[in-house]
Amino acid sequence: MIYSDIISTIILIILGIGTIRWIISKYGILDRESKWARLIYNEYDSDLTRRILASIGFPIDEARNKISKLGIPENCDSLSKVIAVCVNNILVFSGKKSHGNKSPAPSRYYLNTMEASHNELDRTYMAQALIELMGKECRPFPNYVITPKQGNTYLTHELNKQSPNLVTVLIKGADDSSRLKEEFASVNYEGINYLISLANKNKDKTLYGVAVDCNASGGANIKNAILEFNAMLENIKIKNIAIVNKAVILFRCNCDDDIDEDYKNTGNFEVYRYFDLTEEIKEEIHKLNLKYRHLDCYNKTHRKDIQKIIETINNNKTLFYKEK
Repeated sequence: MIYSDIISTIILIILGIGTIRWIISKYGILDRESKWARLIYNEYDSDLTRRILASIGFPIDEARNKISKLGIPENCDSLSKVIAVCVNNILVFSGKKSHGNKSPAPSRYYLNTMEASHNELDRTYMAQALIELMGKECRPFPNYVITPKQGNTYLTHELNKQSPNLVTVLIKGADDSSRLKEEFASVNYEGINYLISLANKNKDKTLYGVAVDCNASGGANIKNAILEFNAMLENIKIKNIAIVNKAVILFRCNCDDDIDEDYKNTGNFEVYRYFDLTEEIKEEIHKLNLKYRHLDCYNKTHRKDIQKIIETINNNKTLFYKEK
């Protein structure tokens, strides 16, 4: 076997291990408290690559240089992917405009994650990030997700694609013209029949759920979806479907009010996300949008700028993503 074939074989082995790791981490197969969890759930790619190459006789430094010359991309964590999506999908206006249905948030900038969901790569990044956050903050991993129908349904479908065992329930808001005035679960809560069927097939198992969306300002739409869904569950009286008390989003567009206190006071709910954004941080994100035609979180140079954004968010004390 010639030298290039050996290198190619090594690369295929590494990529294969990476795929297995992603499957395990996505479905939460391995207990996160076990001694091997670090290898599955944390950024271990560089360390694993060095170990594999060293184990077959390559000196570590030489192996690192050869990988670098081959152009194999570094690992890109979910936080960096979310930042990349923000950079590539930020809009700027001449003056401040309000967005947010229940809690308008005036801003010169708009993070267009709804548009981003029409891009396969961005949609994949966002779904991966939500799944990772659900895996970290929701124990056990949810059996179902709920989302407002006026929310990011493209992203919700991607969640189903990446985690097929998740049942999705879309909740029609009070102003949805297709919503029945009478409480009729299968019409006003699209997908509820699949969840009920799953519950009936697993009567000895409690099904846990979480509310999801791409982002929020004041979070009223998600909060109202939780309240409506939980009230509906009380009416249909299926004991092994647990009510929803957690929401998972990618980020908040603003920091103007205390969403955590509001959620806690409403129903002892919790809302998890990667970060909150200020107007100043959005300005820095927009600068990167102007600097790069398309920011690539796997590009070393681009990653340095992503890290600067992360450090800015952290210094602002609005970074909530913590490696475990």
